Amino acid sequence: MSSALPPIPSIGRKGREKTMTYAIEECQACHEKTKRAFKRGDHVYKQAGGKCSACGSTNTMIKMIFSEPLKPT
Repeated sequence: MSSALPPIPSIGRKGREKTMTYAIEECQACHEKTKRAFKRGDHVYKQAGGKCSACGSTNTMIKMIFSEPLKPT
């Protein structure tokens, strides 16, 4: 009696794409959002301490981290 399972399809893309990782910082005073390059040590809900370009507040927090594929040149 054979209980072989069917093959599992691969998940994701076959080839490895080059990606760029970004962090979204949000000002806690005016809620202005800024996209910037990810830096080592970044994590969601980290107090970033960057200066808001809209209101000048220094109370910014990382709200999202994501990657985008690089466009071929």
